[in-house]
Amino acid sequence: MSAGIETLELCIAERVKRLGAFLAERGEPMPQLQLDPELASPFEHEIHSASELDHVHWVQQLSEANRDLGVAWLRSITDSVAG
Repeated sequence: MSAGIETLELCIAERVKRLGAFLAERGEPMPQLQLDPELASPFEHEIHSASELDHVHWVQQLSEANRDLGVAWLRSITDSVAG
């Protein structure tokens, strides 16, 4: 799990670096990004080990109402980060 988190952090850092370069080429300032929004997940579940959870299967089994809730939650994170 920690290796996956580390990989994601490296990917995000690379994207931020490329965004800065893109904006600099166009004479635009880098906006302040909030990359660690404190928005709690609406899905409370306990995971005892990573092997016990098949994430794709779990998402596929969500009810339509919970899918909508998840979409709204992810959208709120995107809005928070993008400003």
